[in-house]
Amino acid sequence: MPKMLWPSIVLLSLSVIAKEADPYVETLWDKNYLKISNQDEIILAHLESYGGKPNHQRLFLRRNKNVLWDKTFSQEYGALWNSAYFIPLIPGQFLVDLNNDGFYEFAVATYHGGQAVWNNLAMIFSLRDDKIEYLKTFPINVEFSRSVYSQKSDYLNSSFKCQDCN
Repeated sequence: MPKMLWPSIVLLSLSVIAKEADPYVETLWDKNYLKISNQDEIILAHLESYGGKPNHQRLFLRRNKNVLWDKTFSQEYGALWNSAYFIPLIPGQFLVDLNNDGFYEFAVATYHGGQAVWNNLAMIFSLRDDKIEYLKTFPINVEFSRSVYSQKSDYLNSSFKCQDCN
């Protein structure tokens, strides 16, 4: 077979096995707002969009438009916060009391172009009165993970693995 034909065969075979991202997951990439109650909300701001530093995300909790808690993230919890969005903890639910302590938990997924899509991270936080606390990190696939867990009990199951990760 001629040497010039090999690159064409390889490229064609790669395009046949490549998968497009899940359209539902693509809509999540813009999810930067969670309404908790009539007065409370959690907001995720991409600081570069507002003239700030690249790879920095600001997470804050507001009540009646007053900021109660905020923190800027860049490389915390083993993730580069180039881009971030809210991802459901379980299918269709962004706010869930995962550990039955009376407080809601939520997840922020992070990704950047230099990382494999199946090797990204979601940080799970707890909303405790007027502050936000980090709980744990869990791997996700930024193109196919529709939620962090399949069901609430997966949070406490130490053997549960990301369904869409390699």
